[in-house]
Amino acid sequence: MLDLLVSDAELAERRAKWQLPPMEKPAGCLGKYAAMATSAITGAILKGRYGGGRIITHRII
Repeated sequence: MLDLLVSDAELAERRAKWQLPPMEKPAGCLGKYAAMATSAITGAILKGRYGGGRIITHRII
């Protein structure tokens, strides 16, 4: 059991002021995967353009 030593008024004030933190984009490899991967139902294939203008598609197994 948790005993919270904060008044109901204080809790109500905190709830009223609270905001959801902004969602940050993932960085690095995870960010690249999130930007380039198709959905799981289509096989989570990575699609995108790399140097030279070639289209490269990879299937993750």
